[in-house]
Amino acid sequence: MADKKISALTELTVPGIGDLLHVIDTSSTYQNKKMTVGNMFQNIPTFIAFEESPVALSGTGNTVPVGTAIDHLDLSSGNVTATLPDGTNGQIKIITAINHSSTNTGIVTVTNFHNGSSLTFDAAYETVILLFTSAKWLVISNVGSVAIS
Repeated sequence: MADKKISALTELTVPGIGDLLHVIDTSSTYQNKKMTVGNMFQNIPTFIAFEESPVALSGTGNTVPVGTAIDHLDLSSGNVTATLPDGTNGQIKIITAINHSSTNTGIVTVTNFHNGSSLTFDAAYETVILLFTSAKWLVISNVGSVAIS
């Protein structure tokens, strides 16, 4: 193993909590150390941010992409309708209404929704945060009175 480059190793695409990571500890004398995946995520020493740009949905007949973390319903030029399909167990999804015009609404029909069947957004920056668990989407935060039906 000592003669291999890290870039030449086989990629692990689904790490386990006990899998080991190679860490170079810069707090001392740049020592090589190990850390489990579980310890890394239990003790994150900085803030967490989503790198991707939010997907803006407008018009009707949209599908909310499950491969993104944040999506915007752009209500500036009309009503927005979309369907949120099933996600991946443990997935977090954030949906926010932006650019609200006085009469426009955004309606997201949620496949396998624990709390109902749809979300209705009728003001700018109304936001819902969902968790996909046990084969259902579950509301974990509702900011600005997103209607759940």
